Amino acid sequence: MPVEDGMDLIITAFEKKQEEKAWQMWLMQYQHMTKETYKPFEEFYQPIKNNKIEQNHQSVEEILNDVKAILNNTEYRK
Repeated sequence: MPVEDGMDLIITAFEKKQEEKAWQMWLMQYQHMTKETYKPFEEFYQPIKNNKIEQNHQSVEEILNDVKAILNNTEYRK
């Protein structure tokens, strides 16, 4: 097999693995989506595929408040 064909196979395998990881991340987020926050997988995956991950510019305080809100809304309560 020519080297170029081998490289194409490796690149395709990497892309499929990346897409599978993105699918798993989307499924986790899907559980918490509402009608307002719903994003189809294709729209979710496009920035990842293009290596343009959205950055969240929340402060530490805002993130901790989000965590507290999530914990208050789940069965994990001490």
